[in-house]
Amino acid sequence: MREQDLPDVIQIQSRAYVNYLHESPDVFYHKLSMFNEGCFVAECDLSICGYLFSHPWITGCTVPLNSIYALPDVCNTFYIHDCSVDPDFQRQGIGLRLFMESKKTALAHNYSSLQLTCIKGMKNYWANLGFTITQGVTAGSYGDDACLMHSHFV
Repeated sequence: MREQDLPDVIQIQSRAYVNYLHESPDVFYHKLSMFNEGCFVAECDLSICGYLFSHPWITGCTVPLNSIYALPDVCNTFYIHDCSVDPDFQRQGIGLRLFMESKKTALAHNYSSLQLTCIKGMKNYWANLGFTITQGVTAGSYGDDACLMHSHFV
């Protein structure tokens, strides 16, 4: 992902998520600058149709929604913060391709696990990719049905 991709990324977010899950342009710019290696876009028909933000993080902790934060000094997992595909291009494997790029990056940085905050309606999708719910962690501002999920791979 490059800085010039962010207007398209923000447009996809507005089409794919309900308003309370939207993050500001400043937050997207921050994520890109914080750990660019974990930021990806997918192109379809010569335009961006999906994106993923990921970075190192701490097991058992959610990432704050719509906030600017620093990476912890010591991280022990890789966090998928946001993976979204334009509604016009869903069900074509784009999310899976983005996920696989993030997983490759995690492995390249010697992480053996991934975690994410799963929003309403997506538990089966992530479970099919090997994620399980982390018990005892609330997902706060992500909504009532949101949960933290993790996946180990060695």
